[in-house]
Amino acid sequence: MRDLLELLDRLHRARLIVASLDAEVAEAKRKWEEDHQGLLNRRLAAQDELNMAVPALREAAIAAFQETGDLAPAPGIKIVMRTRLDYEADEAKRWAMNHKMALSLDVREFEKLAKAAPANFDFVRQYQEPAATIATDLGPVLDEVNHANP
Repeated sequence: MRDLLELLDRLHRARLIVASLDAEVAEAKRKWEEDHQGLLNRRLAAQDELNMAVPALREAAIAAFQETGDLAPAPGIKIVMRTRLDYEADEAKRWAMNHKMALSLDVREFEKLAKAAPANFDFVRQYQEPAATIATDLGPVLDEVNHANP
C-alpha cells in the first residue's frame, strides 16, 4: 500500500509540474505570436497564394496537354494518365454483396478488383484522366529555363 501511495504522490507532482510548464509554454507561444504578428500574417498570405497557384498551374498544364498532347507541357511539369472508374455505387454494392465481399461497399478494394479484371464488371466504365505533377523544387527548373532563354 505504501508503494502505491508513493507512486500516487509521484504522479500527482509530475502532473502539477507538467500543467505548470504547459501554462508557461502557452504564455510564451502567445507572446511570440503577438510579437511576430506581421510575420505570421505574411506567412498566411504566402500560403494562400501557394494554395491558389498549385491548382491554377495544374489546370493550365492539363489544358495545354489536352490541346497539344504533350506529356511535358512545360519544364518541371509532367502529365500522368490515371485510371479512373465510373459506376453506380448501388450497383457496385449489390455486386459486393452477391460476391459475399461485404455488407457495405469497400470502395478501395472494389476499385482494385475492377481495375484488375474489368471484364468481370460490365457496369463499370474505365477511363483515363490526366493529372499534372509539378516538380517540388522549381528553382533549378526555372534557372535552367532562364539560362536557356535570357
